[in-house]
Amino acid sequence: MLQLILLFACLPAPATTASPATQPAENLALEQSAPTDDGRGTPYKVDKADNICGLLEPRQLTSPAKVDYQALLEATSEYQEITKNKIDPNSAKGIELLTKARTRIRDACEAIRVKGNYCSIWKVIERRDGTAVDDITDQVKKAL
Repeated sequence: MLQLILLFACLPAPATTASPATQPAENLALEQSAPTDDGRGTPYKVDKADNICGLLEPRQLTSPAKVDYQALLEATSEYQEITKNKIDPNSAKGIELLTKARTRIRDACEAIRVKGNYCSIWKVIERRDGTAVDDITDQVKKAL
């Protein structure tokens, strides 16, 4: 036991974290980086996690569209059942219903994507030049 105490006594004390005022500028820049932008070098600001269907690589995008995903989710009968019956979304039944709702949304988005000649559909996507990206939420709602 005494050997362990002596061993720990010989270890150097942990380094204290410097305040932001005393940290080097390069460390601050890393900590305060911008939100994820997987479309760097392309005309689009995107996060690949926001892709619903179609092309995933930003450099391949030619005619993407976007949807209000929360509005689509709320328009599904599965989501309405969850809210009406006050089902816990984290319960087995809630997870099952949400999975079915997401699948319906994805399938409806894919049908509209093909019909409308869109290369992909995203939850969030912006053009760097500020030009609007087509919002097809209403078309997808009708397809649900």
